[in-house]
Amino acid sequence: MFERHSPKRFSDIVTGDKTWLHFFITPPKRLNRMWVDGQVDRPAMLRPGFQSRKRMFTVFFNFRGSLAVDILPQDTSMTLTYYVQDVLSHVKSAINEQRSKVSTSKTLFLHDNAGPHKAKATTQSLHELGIQVLPHPAYSPDFAPFSSKTVKTGTKTTVIINKPNEQQQQQQQQSLAREENMIGQKVREQDKTQIFGLEAAPRIRWVRKDGAAAK
Repeated sequence: MFERHSPKRFSDIVTGDKTWLHFFITPPKRLNRMWVDGQVDRPAMLRPGFQSRKRMFTVFFNFRGSLAVDILPQDTSMTLTYYVQDVLSHVKSAINEQRSKVSTSKTLFLHDNAGPHKAKATTQSLHELGIQVLPHPAYSPDFAPFSSKTVKTGTKTTVIINKPNEQQQQQQQQSLAREENMIGQKVREQDKTQIFGLEAAPRIRWVRKDGAAAK
């Protein structure tokens, strides 16, 4: 990806990906406790059907960890206009805030081959910002954080929030944005060494089949 003796650095890479995050409240087991007579069987407790809400999160990372988190509004879809005007502008502001002394022209942008990412308007917008787009390499989980097992479990990314007290529960029911912010904070707290594998790449050593480390 980098030419020999190239001035490009891994720390200049900004990579992003989108995923559906499901969030729900888990009821505590103490709600199922009850007093019953020793001669009476405990009544059966029906298991409630699984219900959850979800939002599409677009998260961008760089060498330091989480850079920008965008939450797609409810009842909307990821369109070209939204990606260019909202997502990319958010990323640009985050880059300028974190790297105030470095021009955006030093940024190497990496995203997958989705339609909005490869559209002419997206390419032109990145070109106007002076951001160079890197070709997306195949089968590279280090460059696709939400495809790795460190962030994704099963087939869907899930964040579980424990049941809050009654006052907090009322506040959460009144404001869906509060829960979205809680999930965004969970994403930002992820260990950068687990999300962005490039930091550990120079320390990787090949191991032969006999178990000896290659020189």
